[in-house]
Amino acid sequence: MLNLPFDRKMVLFGAMNPQANPIKGYQYLADALQHVRHEQLDFLVFGTSHPQTHLKLRHEAHYLGKFADDLSLAVVYSAADVVVVPSVQENLSNVVMEALACGTPVAAFDIGGNGDMIIHQQNGYLATPFQAEDLARGHRLDH
Repeated sequence: MLNLPFDRKMVLFGAMNPQANPIKGYQYLADALQHVRHEQLDFLVFGTSHPQTHLKLRHEAHYLGKFADDLSLAVVYSAADVVVVPSVQENLSNVVMEALACGTPVAAFDIGGNGDMIIHQQNGYLATPFQAEDLARGHRLDH
């Protein structure tokens, strides 16, 4: 369905128009990915198609587009090894709840309601807020 390689680690990020919405923390995600040295890692993006401006990433990116039904979303979350939520402001993130419901760990900043859902180094990674290098450490989680 997704046509993704099976032999690579998949880091998933979801947001609609993430570069235009600074609350989604895309700038921290881009910085965090520069710190990830894992050679067999691909970056998955859902909720948006290819960006208008080319992103300088050291890892291959797969833009999956939008998914409107629960089954498709569950497939996307389950295809990932870790979901990253770099938002700078959150209450109770749907992406965090949905990923955890699918058994996929989440790396996120320890802000808002993230700490109510993510148990640090058990079902995810709570990074020091706004520290991209610490957020990058969360990619090491596997399910």
